[in-house]
Amino acid sequence: MKRLSPFLLGPLSLSLLFLIGCSLAPKPAEKVKTKDDQVVIMTYNVENLFDAKDDPDKKDEEYLPRAVKSSPHYQSICYQMTNPYYQKECLYKDWTETLYKRKISRLADVISQVNQGHGPDILVLDEVENIGALKDLAAAMPSLNYKTVELIEGPDERGIDVGLISRLPMKEAKLHDAGIKDFKTRGILEVELILPDGKPLYVLGVHLPSQAAPTSARRTVFKTLAKVKKSLPKDALVYASGDFNVAAREEAKEKLFRHDAQEDWAVSHLIGCKTCQGTYYYHSKREWSFFDAFLFDKRMTNGKAAWQVDPDSIHIFNDNIYQVNRWGSPARFGSGMKGVGVSDHWPLVATLVKGQTVVKNQKGETP
Repeated sequence: MKRLSPFLLGPLSLSLLFLIGCSLAPKPAEKVKTKDDQVVIMTYNVENLFDAKDDPDKKDEEYLPRAVKSSPHYQSICYQMTNPYYQKECLYKDWTETLYKRKISRLADVISQVNQGHGPDILVLDEVENIGALKDLAAAMPSLNYKTVELIEGPDERGIDVGLISRLPMKEAKLHDAGIKDFKTRGILEVELILPDGKPLYVLGVHLPSQAAPTSARRTVFKTLAKVKKSLPKDALVYASGDFNVAAREEAKEKLFRHDAQEDWAVSHLIGCKTCQGTYYYHSKREWSFFDAFLFDKRMTNGKAAWQVDPDSIHIFNDNIYQVNRWGSPARFGSGMKGVGVSDHWPLVATLVKGQTVVKNQKGETP
């Protein structure tokens, strides 16, 4: 079939072609906006979101291309690692720019599905290497209209930090020391955001020491977190979120959430998420744990603040195809070569509602 030259068509035909072309052209996605009376929040450990570049001040050799770390310099660094698993990962993991972009793409796909495709209004992320990686993730979700992207480098030797992405504007951010003297660990990220009604909301992002550290280390950070909360303006709305690294067996024995945290906060999985098993699964122990949680100012749960958390809104998000492995637990990204895999944690989501009293006690029951 011959194609007619546009020069052989009449003026009316050209006009029709122009109109058809315009109608078929893709329209730019409309920017998502935060509702005036509702703020959706989320916390997510994204499991080693590292770029493929070397940071000489951090131990990030595992997350470099093999072509780079095949040199004697990097080989020597890898062989100095005493842990056999990390030594092997350092020597043989091939973390390329392609894999980094694939990790970003999958994370963006997960986040973009939350809140009925609108994404959360506030997102706290754990295990992000630097502000560049966080900006790359935000840029991969242009329609979600994230204005605030904040990460302050902390003392963690591997370089994993706590970051925040939000549609709400930011007034100020700072990093508090975790209060542990024995070793370097992630600090407490404090970000002051402006709610739709113009009032401040303080978000505290945390990533407590892992289970390799003693319980006393995590207990210290809980105490530091309470001190940071008390240092804020008396009438300030505040919540903390992130990876608390409290295993189920440890919680049963030490009651870090039910005692230490509950003295100052309302704990997300104690007031809601009643059908949730946990956000992290230990395959070796066959145990679900709430590593990830929200700690809410109690005034946000008893009707004494303008913004209240809806306990029924607290849930784990695992609806994305990349999130679930064949055992029904969080699918790690790993080598990035499988059809599934994004993070070894599932994110936790909740909704803050303005002008609505949703009162429930720590058992999740309405008084």
